[in-house]
Amino acid sequence: MDWTNSGVKEVVAAVRDGNASATEILEDYISRIELYNTSVNALVVLDFDNARSQAQQIDQKRSHGEALGALAGVPLSIKEAFAMRDCETTSGLERYQGQIPPFDAPAVQVLRKTDAVIIGKSNVPTSLSGFGCTNPIYGQTKNPWSPERTPGGSSGGSAAAVASGFSALDLASDLSGSIRIPASWCGVAGFRPSPGRLSKRSHLPWPLTTLLEPPESVAGFIARSAQDLAHTWHAVSGATSRGSKFANAITASTETKRALRIGLWLGTDALPVSQSVAAAISNVADMLATLGHKVENYRPPFDEARLIQLARRLTDAEISFGLNDEAWSQWDHDTFSTRNYLGDLDAVKGLRYRIDDDLKRFDILLCPATAIVAPMACDVAQDKTVISIDQRHVELRSIADWSLVTSIVQLPTVTIPIALSPDKLPIAMQVATRSGNDFDVLDAARLIELALGPIGKPDLAALH
Repeated sequence: MDWTNSGVKEVVAAVRDGNASATEILEDYISRIELYNTSVNALVVLDFDNARSQAQQIDQKRSHGEALGALAGVPLSIKEAFAMRDCETTSGLERYQGQIPPFDAPAVQVLRKTDAVIIGKSNVPTSLSGFGCTNPIYGQTKNPWSPERTPGGSSGGSAAAVASGFSALDLASDLSGSIRIPASWCGVAGFRPSPGRLSKRSHLPWPLTTLLEPPESVAGFIARSAQDLAHTWHAVSGATSRGSKFANAITASTETKRALRIGLWLGTDALPVSQSVAAAISNVADMLATLGHKVENYRPPFDEARLIQLARRLTDAEISFGLNDEAWSQWDHDTFSTRNYLGDLDAVKGLRYRIDDDLKRFDILLCPATAIVAPMACDVAQDKTVISIDQRHVELRSIADWSLVTSIVQLPTVTIPIALSPDKLPIAMQVATRSGNDFDVLDAARLIELALGPIGKPDLAALH
């Protein structure tokens, strides 16, 4: 059996029941990495020796009748920017080349407690900046669906690794779309949780030893499916499965069936979206309506253009804490005065209250994660400032605005693939809900995913 095609829940069950060893499962993944990773360059720090040791320890625990963790035997990768003991951590910055922390980031510590098997680290763009995934240390990661396309940033290596079957899931991070955009462009699922649920400390380019949690960005996960994300989130949060209000909501079961209240949030002048992405999301909304769910168009209770500008200032302020003196000297210091920053924090807090109250009338929102399918890597190079959306030229950074606005009002979101474009590239959408309702949005995304079915997989043999 090829375990690289199995879900997280199936792997854990096989290890616990003795139907497969953690070592056997790991070796399937290592074989796939050795065959295809050179072509994709998704995993850039390989830790096979320690991974084999971890797998052997899990197998020994099981043979001795010891309790296993909730992710026992699941091979996973870690975004390169997270500190991980005995592994290089650079964020693609040459000044950190050779830096090997003697400790794990808190989120990595949590994963070790679940008995997951850490197989290596995934690539990032330099300083986690931009929509590409290349840096002077590790080079360029390719999109496994099309090598000329970018996998996205900054968790581009994360999404490419999962899409390629090199890891079952990846610990990633997201400020303004760094999980959701690569997940969209690589045809996998991504989860940005509510802030404060999983520590993002010890993550470059912020100092690895800082005790401060970032105010806007979060640690989250990329996996093959919303089902895998849900299982993972239950595991790392220490929660047990509980009855969900979404149970049986989308399936054709004749048992208790409740219509979901769904808001459909699509393009405006402030938030452009390509016709292909908008049409695919509309088709999903139509399908859900035919299943008996209540779908209505949604507009947020604030000016979207003003929210985008506010969100950019707050995310830039967070980014500035990780700048060295040379980079900081090139920024507009007036933008980051304490007075201005506190004023922006006060303004966004008010908007968070407003959208939380407004979303009480919906169970979930459906909206784009990004405006377009994966663009050519050359179109998102660092010196590019504009990009075309259906022949309309817009700022390059605006293709992240759909993720940016849901981030800044702290909505937990799950990005799932929903269709293929005419060019056979993945199209995705965000499923979002009120802050704090993380398990509910995972359940909803999982059930929508089940109703839609898979979109397919990339053909790595074509890249090899």
